[in-house]
Amino acid sequence: MITAIDNNGKFVVASKNLVSKNYRCISCKACVFLKSGNINSAHFAHYSKSKCNIIEMENESSEHIMGKLGILKFISEKNGILEYYLPTIKQRPDIMFDYNVIEFQCSPISNQRLIERNNGYNKLKLNPCWILGSNYYKNRFQNSTKKFYSYCRNLGFYLLFWNVGNSQLILNYQINAVDGKIISKEKRFIKFNHYIMFKNKNKLNSINLNNSLVGSLKRMEKQLLYKNLSYQHMQDVCYKNGFNLLTCSLDFYIPRVTIPVYKVNPVFVRIHILNVLDNNSNLFIIEYVISQFVWQSLVPSNIIKQFISKLVDKYLEFLINRGYVSKLNEHYILNTIPKEFPNFYEKINKAYKL
Repeated sequence: MITAIDNNGKFVVASKNLVSKNYRCISCKACVFLKSGNINSAHFAHYSKSKCNIIEMENESSEHIMGKLGILKFISEKNGILEYYLPTIKQRPDIMFDYNVIEFQCSPISNQRLIERNNGYNKLKLNPCWILGSNYYKNRFQNSTKKFYSYCRNLGFYLLFWNVGNSQLILNYQINAVDGKIISKEKRFIKFNHYIMFKNKNKLNSINLNNSLVGSLKRMEKQLLYKNLSYQHMQDVCYKNGFNLLTCSLDFYIPRVTIPVYKVNPVFVRIHILNVLDNNSNLFIIEYVISQFVWQSLVPSNIIKQFISKLVDKYLEFLINRGYVSKLNEHYILNTIPKEFPNFYEKINKAYKL
């Protein structure tokens, strides 16, 4: 931790220039000492055998310590407070100002712990904002980062990162899955008010599809060749329904643009829907998709449900218009499976023309 209380009861920030030796933890009020070596950034630490509930903060990396200081300066809030302890929820956000809290996350965190911390802030009617470190930026298109997705109308699904070296806020926004591959736009800010202005005024643009479908088909061929377990499992589902995943109809690839929160390739989701829709209702299918194939993230569940409902409705309508499915008394009936291609090469040639 980089803040403590001195002899006069004032908050102090860890620095190599501090001269006093008497400091206390803001949370437990126990004595702490200043650590300021040549490798790690200056910070406070409890003495051994401490039972303080925030002692985990003492294993901070230099990136985390410097990031908190940089972000505090970036937001230019005179009333911003570092590491303010909230006793009712036993949490200590990295930065707090007004009714906002900022968490600068550099290390791995479980989805359960992330949701718990977020819910704690929500109980106090605080607005949490999660900003991610360099390792998350390197893996920004991986599943491990999806739990940090946020959403707003002007940015779509988005992520925030902090570059410690350049003191920049990095915004990845309009995140979508196009033919199963995560894509996004990126913008960097050196001033907090510029980010706020952009967030409030930006308008989402259309997405250029190019030939990404061909690339998606070739990736699927490669994963089956490498015997990827999830792809092999999907192949088994296809076999049970009388067709091959590699040569299945391109109707399973529509729409090509979808939300980025699926755990698996969107093609798999559509095949699973076809596999379970017989004699089931629209509500059942929506709940099935959400429970089985959607990552839990910082996006409110009601917003996720709205997106999934629209996607499922459009897909079922598409299947009905194609004659694959019919509807009777609010339940769906599977008429036939979309016709597959004679071979993979004919499928690729068809994809080139789309």
